[in-house]
Amino acid sequence: MPQRADEVRDLDFASTEIEEPLPLIVVPDWDEQLRKANHLTRLIDRHLDYEEHGRRLLPNERLTPIGLCPEQRVNMLTDVLATTHS
Repeated sequence: MPQRADEVRDLDFASTEIEEPLPLIVVPDWDEQLRKANHLTRLIDRHLDYEEHGRRLLPNERLTPIGLCPEQRVNMLTDVLATTHS
């Protein structure tokens, strides 16, 4: 095993230079994805706010998608799918 360690120590590693400008572009269409995500969160919030008005909730309680009945979930999901595929 000590012989392998000497072999590894003797390896020459070539240094590589990054030719792209920093910061690297990880997601090229980030602004568009962010715009769509903001639109979807506003849509979901509107659905939940609308359903909260018809319920008696505690002052600090918020409605979540799991608290919706199946029909309300389908309505919200249909709107989300229509928005994402447009």
